[in-house]
Amino acid sequence: MTQTSVFSVLEAQNGAWWIGLWGGGVYRYDQVRATRLSVPESLGLDQVLSFAEEPPGTLWVGAVSGLYRQADGVITNLYERGQAAPCRNSSQRNPTRPCRASLTAA
Repeated sequence: MTQTSVFSVLEAQNGAWWIGLWGGGVYRYDQVRATRLSVPESLGLDQVLSFAEEPPGTLWVGAVSGLYRQADGVITNLYERGQAAPCRNSSQRNPTRPCRASLTAA
């Protein structure tokens, strides 16, 4: 992890740790390595406030820029009214297709 300002931590049901950084995004630590949740920069998911998990493994992320739900490789910003797909840049803006999220090695 390149940032040191840890703001929120959640131990998931599967034993992985989700770490939210202030100014650094979201990381998942699986007891071996940390991987960064890769999302389009346009989402603004870099100032994380809190986490929650609901079965089966859906991650909720509270951030300054909104409330996000991550499940099955798809991240959705639920804060923005009327948007099922919250990507803000023109190449990804499509209200019928959610933004894709993936984990990348830190």
